[in-house]
Amino acid sequence: MVSYAGTLSYFAQLQAQSEIAGLSSKAVSRLVASNGVFGYEPKVTYLFGIPQTISEGGIYLEFANTRNRFYD
Repeated sequence: MVSYAGTLSYFAQLQAQSEIAGLSSKAVSRLVASNGVFGYEPKVTYLFGIPQTISEGGIYLEFANTRNRFYD
């Protein structure tokens, strides 16, 4: 549930910035289909490059190919 809410928040901010950019250039902005990854990443502590402990980490979101199209 947390990752779903984070994804919605990310795309809401992206859409808002896209709309503002479109308004300033008098164009219509649309998000193009993209891909992404979300998952869990634990916190690892190292000593001289060797993993020593693993503790609770957090959720990460990565969207590498988010693009906008602008139409006049």
